Amino acid sequence: MPSITLSQLRNTRLIWALLKAGETIELCERKRVIAHIIPARPWPFPDEDYDPKKKDKE
Repeated sequence: MPSITLSQLRNTRLIWALLKAGETIELCERKRVIAHIIPARPWPFPDEDYDPKKKDKE
């Protein structure tokens, strides 16, 4: 289980990558675990960039 510190919470790309992989993350402060961040639902989430109004022209 990966662990991150409070200051690493600003790195949202890392957190998203871990959650997309289905990982539970330990939130640590001074070598103590203070919380667990658990993915709410299994991946894949709906594609945020998908726009049904746009048609694929490829």
